[in-house]
Amino acid sequence: AVVVHPKEFSRYSIGEGSGLNLGKSVGGLAASLGFHLRNFWQLEPAMFIFAIVGLPWLWRASRRDFFLLISLPALYLPVLYVLFHDEVRYLLVLLPAFAVIAAVAVDRCLRTAAKFSPASAFALGALAWTLPLAVAGKYLQLLSVPDTRQLAVAWVQSNVPAGSRVVTDLTSIRFTPTRDSLDQQRELDVRSLRQEDRALLQLPAAFYPQPAYEVLPLHFILQPQLPVDLTPEAIQRAGFQYLVVEENAAVRDETRALIGSGATVLQQFRSELPDLNGNFELPIFAIFPARRLGPTVTIYELPRPPSI
Repeated sequence: AVVVHPKEFSRYSIGEGSGLNLGKSVGGLAASLGFHLRNFWQLEPAMFIFAIVGLPWLWRASRRDFFLLISLPALYLPVLYVLFHDEVRYLLVLLPAFAVIAAVAVDRCLRTAAKFSPASAFALGALAWTLPLAVAGKYLQLLSVPDTRQLAVAWVQSNVPAGSRVVTDLTSIRFTPTRDSLDQQRELDVRSLRQEDRALLQLPAAFYPQPAYEVLPLHFILQPQLPVDLTPEAIQRAGFQYLVVEENAAVRDETRALIGSGATVLQQFRSELPDLNGNFELPIFAIFPARRLGPTVTIYELPRPPSI
């Protein structure tokens, strides 16, 4: 578990994301196994069914291969439970082993069906591949259209004048900040600068991307070196006119206060699915009605202070 999740282990080593500080029990382990089993069934139903069918066939065909393929989940999942916590993406490591077991079942089923007629084998093969191919096709279609974040960036660039002062609370969207706003951000909290910000500071003016905005990135300013007033009144007095928010559990209290201070919704691009590339915990069939990916992104206009 540590080898295949080095990032999680590095977080664990400094006290983040560890499961050791949580109560562990046999019941908790059973609940953890149930969590992964449920998600395997919901996200890969065809592989799940064929893997279950393939286990006894694999046992009869080769005890060595059976124990080799079963040993990975048998060891990996308990270690994962003890060291870390439950996340859907941790199941990815096990999918190759389950795919091999499922392939044994598919092969045996096709051989058995072929004894009756080639048409039976063809029909069974088509049935086995219909859902995986449909999911892959839908996922490719979703990837081929702009997601909510791309739509939000395009809307802002078309409707908000370059140089406007914009407050953002975003984790996966980026607006180009002006050089002046980057300098101010560096003075406020140098650790808030991303690698892209440092690269922009090195660019000649002639190559600086446009449009650029005076951006206050609330999500990244966590430990300012200078005293800073982030109340709605202070932000509005500083001339900030817009607020762009990616709605998730990490939205800051200052952002919620800004919204509650009388911000007006200019445009909203609503999420149709949880993050399909993250910890997706819905049945895979939920992707078919969706038209696009991405979180809910809302663009607000901030009220002007009374003195303006």
